[in-house]
Amino acid sequence: MIHKVLVKLRQNFPITIGAALILACMVFQGMYDWHVHQVNSQALASQPLIASLIDNSVNNLNAVAPVDAQTGQVYFPDVRLQLPAPNQDYGLRQIEYANIGNGATFGLQVTSKGIMSEAQNKLLTAQATAESAHKNSQDVLVAIFGQVPNLQACSRGVQFSYSSQDENGGAAKLQFMKKLNSGKTLYAYTETTCTSRQLPTLVDYLKQIQSY
Repeated sequence: MIHKVLVKLRQNFPITIGAALILACMVFQGMYDWHVHQVNSQALASQPLIASLIDNSVNNLNAVAPVDAQTGQVYFPDVRLQLPAPNQDYGLRQIEYANIGNGATFGLQVTSKGIMSEAQNKLLTAQATAESAHKNSQDVLVAIFGQVPNLQACSRGVQFSYSSQDENGGAAKLQFMKKLNSGKTLYAYTETTCTSRQLPTLVDYLKQIQSY
């Protein structure tokens, strides 16, 4: 019975075995291309989310430095350091510090909104440039993550400590030393990975830091 049906099909729709194989390959190729398109579409759709998550993860590490409403002075109360009112809106962010009153290790890191925005824009620009060049999803991700070290270093900005750091590795660069009213010597470092054009301006402003 099946044989008769096949014979009748061949009479009504004559097709060779080779043609059938070609047709099958075309169908398979079409399904494969559709699958690849779906995977790439999903990957491309996830890239803005990845960039956003990276951006937010860095932003959430920052705390806004307290500012005196009357004088405009900037304070780091837990480490008893202060700055005069800046002559422009740096939007300083207090990132990391430790209370030195009980002998704990001291650390203070200061950046600015301008520096952070510049680093974030570089990440988003790298993503947009790769996408506009019709790069595949993997190349776009490489472009995004290529800007992460700069973003992280700029989020740490200027790092203060009461002891000198090893500069032999090249990651840290001593910007200045300052003798404080407390008698301690403050060391200010930046990371070479941060390429912000606004960083030198911030460094100059932070040279006015003082204990209280």
